[in-house]
Amino acid sequence: MYLQTGNLVEELKYGIILQQVNAQGVMASGIAKEIRAKWPAVWVAYSTLVTPSPEFGLNGQQHLGKISPVEVESNLWVVSIIGQQFYGRDGKRYTSYDALDVGLQQVARWVAETEFTHADIHHPLLGSGLGGGSWPVVKAIIEHRLGSDTTLWTLPGV
Repeated sequence: MYLQTGNLVEELKYGIILQQVNAQGVMASGIAKEIRAKWPAVWVAYSTLVTPSPEFGLNGQQHLGKISPVEVESNLWVVSIIGQQFYGRDGKRYTSYDALDVGLQQVARWVAETEFTHADIHHPLLGSGLGGGSWPVVKAIIEHRLGSDTTLWTLPGV
């Protein structure tokens, strides 16, 4: 995994930005909030995907592991992975390693159908910040599903 320091949302101009989102239709914190503000189409696609239905109820569990790819600029995509059912700021782990794994498998299949490669995939500490997941566990899942050619972005001073 390659390392890059900077603001992924502001600096990346080509490739794929991966983000983890919850199944509740909320993109109000962290990188998700930045992405929602800069590229509203990502929010629209994601919120449409997780809209509660009478058939499945309101808990969003049926959405875990799904992905929502959206082209936000020419040759720049944001792929949202529904890797957690709920969200919170209480120190709990909300990231579902199983859902993240399923989502990353779908990302790998989706990338194979595009002109991109795994080296074009960029991500923050996916599921390890507000999602509460363990970075070593998440990193192992990412490398298992996408190899070691992805780029991890961290903000300066983090």
